[in-house]
Amino acid sequence: MLAVMAVIVVAILRFGHEYDKLNSQDSWSYEEPTDKVTGEKQYQATRTVALDKGGTATMTADCRELDIPLIGTATFLGIRIVFFDKEGKGIDVDPVEFNEKNNGSFRFSESQGQDGTIGVLLLHSNEIQIRGISTFDSSGLLGPVMDAMYDKQAARSFANAQFAKIEIPLLVNDEKPVIDLKPQDPALRKVLSQCIPSATAPAPAPVPATAPATATAIAPVPAPATAPVPAPATAPDLAPDPAPTWADPVTGLMWARDSNSSDATWNQASNYCSNLRIAGYSNWRLATIDELAGIYAQDQTQDVDGCHVKGGIRFHSYCGSWSNSAGSASGEAWYFIFNGERYSFPLDLSAEKRALCVRPSGE
Repeated sequence: MLAVMAVIVVAILRFGHEYDKLNSQDSWSYEEPTDKVTGEKQYQATRTVALDKGGTATMTADCRELDIPLIGTATFLGIRIVFFDKEGKGIDVDPVEFNEKNNGSFRFSESQGQDGTIGVLLLHSNEIQIRGISTFDSSGLLGPVMDAMYDKQAARSFANAQFAKIEIPLLVNDEKPVIDLKPQDPALRKVLSQCIPSATAPAPAPVPATAPATATAIAPVPAPATAPVPAPATAPDLAPDPAPTWADPVTGLMWARDSNSSDATWNQASNYCSNLRIAGYSNWRLATIDELAGIYAQDQTQDVDGCHVKGGIRFHSYCGSWSNSAGSASGEAWYFIFNGERYSFPLDLSAEKRALCVRPSGE
């Protein structure tokens, strides 16, 4: 009898775990529902993630506007998050975090190192709405005050971040789940581009804006003679290697053993490779996105920073590199991260961006 009960308990626990998996999706899904009142097309993205201690967080992102008297109109990407336990009952958010008008702020971290807080509204006991991903028209009488107090480019900062994590205190087991909003997810970016076009629009780039949105090579732009990009420096915690290059026996490509060591825009990364002189060679360039993917090794960790890359190649602080392949939108290029992910980033983005150079080994 005890054996039967044990089997039942294990089955229940396993079902609960599988329930969370079945009701969880790691990526956002894009939707265009029709407003039942106005009949207008809406733009939204949805996502459900499993909580560590059981239950789920159901997320919906759409466009919102808020008229602020004497200041102007705020436009923001509203992300609603609703919390449920395994039985489908609501998990309450800790109300102590909010004032009498149900406004509060939660811990928030973006990959640019902009750690701080983000504005949140308590909609129901188990539902919040993130409001801090916004821009605003400060044409009102007190517009200059708004300009001085708030970051008008918060939405663009969010769009350029590699991750955006928010900590949410819940009234169950003192749980404070940290949820990554995944700002680089294509479905969420599509909603953001409809909501706040300036957030995802590429800034003026040093390459032609008519570059095709396919994985074709981007023409390098010469670097100004007065602003060279620093040459790679061997990090003090890396053992010296007598071989500054590595030849891939599969493709025949020769790779620089080290990435550059400082943040770089695409143009700076491209010029860094063009100006590189190591092992007696000068014909270095940025790799294509497929060439970078070709040296990704999921089962290998050959870098002190934990990068999964072949050939003992070493990155400095951040495991990724700009590519020489045009991105999914005009004025963007593909960027490869050596955990297997690739993103299309604006060419003027430099935070945590590196350059890894390659050349044909037979030339």
